[in-house]
Amino acid sequence: MKLHLVCGTNPLREVLSSVLVCRDVCVATDAHALAVYPTREIFDADFIAGIPDLGVLIHREDWPKITKARTAVYWKDGLFIAYIQSGKRAAFIEAEANEHPRPKDAPEGYAPKTKYPDWRHLVPTVSPDTVARNINVNAKILLNLQDALGLAAVSVNAPKSASGPMFVQSTSEQDEEHVGQYGIIMPIVSDR
Repeated sequence: MKLHLVCGTNPLREVLSSVLVCRDVCVATDAHALAVYPTREIFDADFIAGIPDLGVLIHREDWPKITKARTAVYWKDGLFIAYIQSGKRAAFIEAEANEHPRPKDAPEGYAPKTKYPDWRHLVPTVSPDTVARNINVNAKILLNLQDALGLAAVSVNAPKSASGPMFVQSTSEQDEEHVGQYGIIMPIVSDR
């Protein structure tokens, strides 16, 4: 999948230039749109088993390479490494752990801090009584999100609030091929 299309390019938000890969889902965002894709649909069980609890960050430039090739995953000196073999060329891709280093004076029971933003709290609850009628969106961002999720067509649902996140998913609930794939896009706030 082309999740790298939804990653940020702003050097001030470097962490958003990566795809967050967790055991259950892969997440990409540029702070305007968010794409979520089931990890099992991209990687095999051996790859998923090597993912640490808080996930890893794979840079957007490495994402197409790692998803189109045979991969082997291992740890070396605390780094998550993917060895990719594609045709005649082989390469190593380092992915950083989605975790800040543990402070030396951390108390017992210290919970590690993640580098990637807590994206799960942005996902709205979608129901018929929370959907808005008029929505202003950047069509290019929406098309990039649709392409990143690999969907031929999308359904966009928005909450009643004009500035709330909008849930983007396949247009068909019977579309078993795309179960679990969805995205979030932020509206353009209009002064009209």
